[in-house]
Amino acid sequence: MAKSHRISNSLKGALVADAASMGTHWIYDTDRVAKIAKANGGSLAFIPTDEKNYENTKGYFAHANRPKGTNTQYGEVLRTAIMSVLANSGKFNTVNYQKDFAAHFGPGGTYIGYIDYATRGTLANLATEEIDPSGTDDTQLPALSSLPAVVAVDPSSIEAAVRVTNNNDYSVNAGNIFSHLLNAVLNGAELNEALEEASNIGEEEFSDLLKAALASEETDSVAYGQITGRACNLVMSVPLCFHILQNTNSFVNAIEANSLAAGDNAGRAIVIGAIAGAYYGFNNDKGIPQKWADELADADEIFERCDAMGAITN
Repeated sequence: MAKSHRISNSLKGALVADAASMGTHWIYDTDRVAKIAKANGGSLAFIPTDEKNYENTKGYFAHANRPKGTNTQYGEVLRTAIMSVLANSGKFNTVNYQKDFAAHFGPGGTYIGYIDYATRGTLANLATEEIDPSGTDDTQLPALSSLPAVVAVDPSSIEAAVRVTNNNDYSVNAGNIFSHLLNAVLNGAELNEALEEASNIGEEEFSDLLKAALASEETDSVAYGQITGRACNLVMSVPLCFHILQNTNSFVNAIEANSLAAGDNAGRAIVIGAIAGAYYGFNNDKGIPQKWADELADADEIFERCDAMGAITN
């Protein structure tokens, strides 16, 4: 597969995975999630958001206004980054991206939905022209949401992209790990080799958690989520992403396993979907299913943009 196709499939994979995960996003009760899956024929992909699924259990119903097939705030960040890169002649420009981010998520913007802590803090900083950097001190998954688009065109801008929303060294470390992993897969590396190599990047504390995830004899990511934790913090989510990617063998398997692992499945879906999309491809036995792609809102339009991002490398 050509690198241009891997880039396109990576972006498509992240967006499809995020949207597929929204129906159970932020339910932390794995038993409840398993029951929802059973009630939906064994799959959690693209189930409608339903507040009843969140009743009498640990969770947060954040997406009442987001119809089935749309993206969570994580996917909307990635969409914004893709559009910003394409509008800037195929390059990532921090200032232009900050303007596009504010225009989409800020007052009067086109996004209607949940605003997380990092986005809220970033918008406040941008409103007061605090732009270098504009991010808030946060160590959660919004740090990674834009990165599939940035890695595709300019891996050297990872730190700048992370600090747009997450002005924190730990978040930058996680961004570098994800960037290293995705860049390796985009260049044709075997997934297990890329995971192993990426586990050696960055701070020892983080590296040890990733190595433990890859070395664990526990192959069930639902169970392993009990070890890592299932919340939005990068110290929990990135090791769980590594565990899921190592212990699944297709795009569908990876995304379903991620949703069954519960918690911030949508935030993790950007990472897992980007890697699995690039590695397994599109519309084949192991790749992104066409029927899932058809569920994504505005799929034709955004997939055209994903293909344009891939074409930048030619």
